[in-house]
Amino acid sequence: MMLLLACSASREQVVAKAPTREPIFREVTFPPYEPIRLGEPLALKTPRTVAMPDGRLTFAEGPFGDTDSVYVQLAAGRVAVLTFIYPRSKQVDAALASYDSSLGSGAHAVTDSAGGRLERSVWQDSLTRFEFSRLTSGGGSPRVWSTLVDRASH
Repeated sequence: MMLLLACSASREQVVAKAPTREPIFREVTFPPYEPIRLGEPLALKTPRTVAMPDGRLTFAEGPFGDTDSVYVQLAAGRVAVLTFIYPRSKQVDAALASYDSSLGSGAHAVTDSAGGRLERSVWQDSLTRFEFSRLTSGGGSPRVWSTLVDRASH
């Protein structure tokens, strides 16, 4: 699943970001498989992956947890980015409240553009950037995804 957003004549509001309360998580687990960690090689015992045309890997099995799909991007053989695509029914406000509670208040931005509304919340520490995004357009159900980025890789 690819998400495209055309940007034109956008308006963005940003709220100041406080430092995170605890380090941003860098590991995800999908039992019974080994944890997948940012900045480390992809574990040997992981769900079977399929290569995407853009160079990312996606798990052939799933869904895992409350995701529809998970994408992995490698850089120099190490996990650089994890992207989680959630079902349209994802309870975004509850998820944001939970992240704000554990990580501190993130930087929240809203962009209205090309008939769509993109809401992004970002938390960052010295090693990791975590973004949680919701795209609403045409009055339909929103698309929701989050991204964990190893800052050393980018």
